[in-house]
Amino acid sequence: MRLAIVPAILAAALAAEEPVANTTKLLTWGPEPYTAGTYGIETGLGLARSSRWFDSDGDRTDRGGNARTVAGYLLLAAGLTEHLDLSLVLPAAHLRDEADGRDAGGGLGDPTVRATWKLADQEEAGVSLALLPALTLPWGKESTERELAPGAGYGQGELAIALARSEGRLVVQADGAIARYAGDDRGDTLGHYYADLAVGWQLSDQLQIEAELNWFAVRSGGEDPYSVAVTAGVIATPDDDWTLIGGITRAVAGRSTDQSTTFSAIAIRAF
Repeated sequence: MRLAIVPAILAAALAAEEPVANTTKLLTWGPEPYTAGTYGIETGLGLARSSRWFDSDGDRTDRGGNARTVAGYLLLAAGLTEHLDLSLVLPAAHLRDEADGRDAGGGLGDPTVRATWKLADQEEAGVSLALLPALTLPWGKESTERELAPGAGYGQGELAIALARSEGRLVVQADGAIARYAGDDRGDTLGHYYADLAVGWQLSDQLQIEAELNWFAVRSGGEDPYSVAVTAGVIATPDDDWTLIGGITRAVAGRSTDQSTTFSAIAIRAF
């Protein structure tokens, strides 16, 4: 009987005068671009740690040593039209892996140029849809036989689609993407896929809680590694110009990949 009253509670909450749900999320892409004449600066920092590994059968095993990655980025975005923006992402990271045998190292990663092109915006229905094409250039520092580094050593072309549906305090978002790799250093790795589902609840004008389900898979010539993770986050908007996001992501299933835990913090300034 307790479950039966949940729809009534939600209906009562949605019927009240309430804030509009924010479509910015920690990992799931949003369909809202910067509009013409507006700009954005975003910076983020993440710490990922893992001591366990999902083997080829999906079982959790000891990975033979701890791994730690500290990663950050700077994003610069500009609205080109009312429905299109363009952004540049400049990443950097420091990597340590006790099981790898190479020295810890870091440096600048591969930069990415990305566009957000809103295809549809049904304001009355609360639905938005956008395409997000991206190109990642292999300009970052690459790992050597002695030292780890964040650069992949090959280029990537990606196409993602993002969808959001909002109703009062509630917002549901989903995205999906496919990417292809290019370059001699990619080996047998052909590309990657990912999909995310996020649900957010606007507690007040300035605060939203959100939860996500995240799936990422690599396509290769042999066994395809994948990871399934869950994310919980808080999104704060102290004013119209600032958005602050914090959260934690935990891998809960996978194959041939780390069982990692990642703590993330993001600050976004629009002007």
